[in-house]
Amino acid sequence: MEIKKSYLMWVGHEHYNTIDHYASEAGVLGISKRLPNIDVAKSVAEAGTVVFVAHDEGRYHECPDCVATLECPECRKAEHRLEKLIDEWDEKRDAAKAATGDKERDKLERGVKRIEARIEKVNAEMEGCELCDGAGQYEGGTGGHVVFGDADTWDYRKFTYYLHQPAIWSPDMKDGAEVKVCDTCGGKGKLPEGMVFGFFIPSGIEYIARAEDAEEIREAMKDRGAKIVEEATLVTESRRGCGVRKAGGVYVVASADSDGMEAKATLAKLIEDGTIEPDAAEVVGDFVKFLAPVAIDGKRFRGIKRWTMVEEAAEEMEMAVDSME
Repeated sequence: MEIKKSYLMWVGHEHYNTIDHYASEAGVLGISKRLPNIDVAKSVAEAGTVVFVAHDEGRYHECPDCVATLECPECRKAEHRLEKLIDEWDEKRDAAKAATGDKERDKLERGVKRIEARIEKVNAEMEGCELCDGAGQYEGGTGGHVVFGDADTWDYRKFTYYLHQPAIWSPDMKDGAEVKVCDTCGGKGKLPEGMVFGFFIPSGIEYIARAEDAEEIREAMKDRGAKIVEEATLVTESRRGCGVRKAGGVYVVASADSDGMEAKATLAKLIEDGTIEPDAAEVVGDFVKFLAPVAIDGKRFRGIKRWTMVEEAAEEMEMAVDSME
């Protein structure tokens, strides 16, 4: 099959621990990818379109373009737990001293000892921290930086951590702050060690109709090429690693039960072009799994984007991600 357009989508490690986890599900349930709207779905589902899939299996490296000496985030979290435990220990110890009855005092003193054991455990975690080796600092990607009005500067990863901890730090402090996010990693401070492990050929579009949808909505979706799936049928669908499909969603699908002719033809084209080695992939329906995944660079993104795979040398591949048209 002639490849007219190709896209790339990332498989989330939080939903699928490994490539095999996702590939196994795709071989049984097929693929169903939610897209923003019917127009995007139509573009992705056009004849001659291939969607490549990537996964990092939880592996990453620090972003080289924003690396610096950082406060260890794991130890920072541990220190917050430690502060709470020490406050709890002080309260319980004072209560034990003030207790008038032996039974009450013994119970409180046992509580003090339990807290002391937890404090020792947290201290041990900090001393044996794998990220910083107990030093409290490490060389890592900052994700960018944030300068406050008083010229105090934080790394962007620290800023985003505290931004989601309003009990510790007020989000109002962000007002007036100068925020510079690293373009390379998108503020993550790290880059996934991604691998393209296969592709699928979209076989259709499905719209999960809401119970309250007017008939005009259903007809409009049908006219745009979508198959209507009733919301009531969702309860019979198998749960996927990424969860269940939602009413009102537009999905591009690929079947696990098709004859795989288009997938095989596309694979043959990639082999002919020298992109994939012969006998280095297996086909299940509309999905093709690479037996030797191809490493790629660049930050992970949500959704789906235009993507081109080009052979630069015998043992080198270049991946380029473009914006969705």
